[in-house]
Amino acid sequence: MKQPLTLSNMLNQTFWELKSNGRIFGIFLAVMVPITASFNWLDVGSPGDGFDFGFDINFTENLLAVGAGLAALYLALWLVSIALTYWFYAALMARDPSPGFQRFWPWAGIYILATLGIGFGLILLIVPGIILIVRWSIVLPLVIEAKSPAMDTFGESWEATSGSAWSILGTMIILLIVTFVTGAVLGGASAMLSGFIGAPTLIASAVTDALMSALFIAFAVAVFRLCHNETKELSEVFA
Repeated sequence: MKQPLTLSNMLNQTFWELKSNGRIFGIFLAVMVPITASFNWLDVGSPGDGFDFGFDINFTENLLAVGAGLAALYLALWLVSIALTYWFYAALMARDPSPGFQRFWPWAGIYILATLGIGFGLILLIVPGIILIVRWSIVLPLVIEAKSPAMDTFGESWEATSGSAWSILGTMIILLIVTFVTGAVLGGASAMLSGFIGAPTLIASAVTDALMSALFIAFAVAVFRLCHNETKELSEVFA
């Protein structure tokens, strides 16, 4: 049964996803923080940042600027971060740190399409991009659920979030504020240790970015759970 997508329901469910899956959350941070720190070292930007499906519009341009050898390294890190992002989605949904990668390729295809759509929407008029972020918020969990063809998940997500756009957007804004406050605290602490440059600042930035990624992935799974009574059925996907 679909539960109301109220701001309080979505916030509670988001933080419950992380709290009840502490081991999965910890593994994600332990791997994503070093990856993000490596990207930030040359200011490339991690594909796991933010709530726009982890897309950095300047990624390709910056990648070409660092040279062929480093470009190959960062491309490898980028691919690992994509696989890690899928794993975190799937592990949260299955509540199992070993969910398998059966749905990776359909998920990756929708990930790319959604990223391009949102990216162009943000570049051209901003508002369309924000609308797509909100209305496609559960596209990736729907692909992993595997109840319908991958391309149909755009329409399913649009329908499932109908009438709840403002509350979803409001929840996203609150999560952004939480992330920014956390980043400010970590950044201030690192600045006291080493100024605004150096390893502590780099690590603080990477932790903030990884936390943002984790929060918004957990948010997508939370909205999915509120929209669907899927707990028992979903486990069959990962059997």
